[in-house]
Amino acid sequence: MKNQELKLTTSKMPGETMQQFTVWQLYCLTGSFDRLLTAWEGLNQGYTKITPELEGLKNRLGNIVTRKTIALWSKKFSWVKRTDLKITEDVDQIRTEAKRFEKERKFKIIKAFRKALDTKLKKLDSGEEVTVAELKQLWEMTRTEMGLVTDRSAVSVTGEQRLLTPEEEAEGKALDTLIKNFHGRKGKEVDNNGN
Repeated sequence: MKNQELKLTTSKMPGETMQQFTVWQLYCLTGSFDRLLTAWEGLNQGYTKITPELEGLKNRLGNIVTRKTIALWSKKFSWVKRTDLKITEDVDQIRTEAKRFEKERKFKIIKAFRKALDTKLKKLDSGEEVTVAELKQLWEMTRTEMGLVTDRSAVSVTGEQRLLTPEEEAEGKALDTLIKNFHGRKGKEVDNNGN
């Protein structure tokens, strides 16, 4: 047993053969030894027509090894921990890509807004009429595309629910009483007018 544990990585580990690394990659795709062996057998039998992305693995996998050998490789090269690390790296990469995509999208929206606004300003300079409603519509479309609120009232949605303060409870009760009294008076007025 080594005193110093190997540093986990999602690339090929020191001492790991290409076949072992490729089997680990297939393990990452399948998630279990049984599904790994089934997929490996399928690749050797020519089922790559169904999943052509696995065609490249076929040559690197070589001959099928036993389940016990796979278990030994898994223990020796910490497949479970490496798989978790790979998932974490993949999620981080997806988040980074999503942030980049969102930045590009916002940039394009702002660029389109500027272009449309410049067009409106040119119309105004040439003596044509530009209404406030047109500018407001342009502004609202931009805000909507960016996922922002377009009016003065904004709804705040959070996953947390908090208790009302005593002041808020008192105000709520007073408001309820006021509403009941208002509707009660309206009901009485309708009855009096109807008789």
